[in-house]
Amino acid sequence: MQLNLTADGTTLTAIFLGELDHHACPDARERIDMKLNGGIYNKLIFDFRGLTFMDSSAIALVMGRYKYMSVLNGKVYVVTGDAKMKKILVLAGLDRYVTILDN
Repeated sequence: MQLNLTADGTTLTAIFLGELDHHACPDARERIDMKLNGGIYNKLIFDFRGLTFMDSSAIALVMGRYKYMSVLNGKVYVVTGDAKMKKILVLAGLDRYVTILDN
């Protein structure tokens, strides 16, 4: 898994490439949290368009950052270009907490 973090004002974007599974999530969580702790962000975007695979730990990663951002009155967004991935996220109930966007 490759993770690129970009900051634009109060928006932090996490761009993922490859596979996001239980092996990759701890590193991603640590890197995102370090970046969130180092700035003032009110919007966190997970860009999953470059993922080829994800498991339930990816959903846990998003939910954990949702809880973090909720304390800051921030918003979390997930961008996916894959209808199947979006369906999985919705079936998991993630859309009740974060905004899921197509592209």
